Amino acid sequence: MGSSIKLSVIFVMILAFPQAGSADRRIYAKVKMFNALPDRPLLTVYGKSRSEDLGTHEILPGSEWGFQLPHPDVTMLHFRSFEWLDTSHTFPVYVGSRDIGRCRYCDWHLLPTYWSMFKRDVDP
Repeated sequence: MGSSIKLSVIFVMILAFPQAGSADRRIYAKVKMFNALPDRPLLTVYGKSRSEDLGTHEILPGSEWGFQLPHPDVTMLHFRSFEWLDTSHTFPVYVGSRDIGRCRYCDWHLLPTYWSMFKRDVDP
């Protein structure tokens, strides 16, 4: 093969198959939960996706904990149960059909009566 044909083949391959790294960096979502409860109680979080037990985590007052979803899709569901003092709530922190296109960085701040989501497209 001549050198000009080799260069043409390489050029076509670069256009046809973009670098995996550049595409992979965009295909994920990050979910963070921030303990903004007054009176500074410890927040215990238990997680479950549709298919697996994700374990228990403790979030100190004023702190956060989160996870990354490498390839979110519209069928994805991630629930968390939250416990503090004598209160318990379960909430869907990531729902693919709701959150794809809505937030790439989904930050949840827990307050006593409700969750507040801060949506961002860029990592702080």
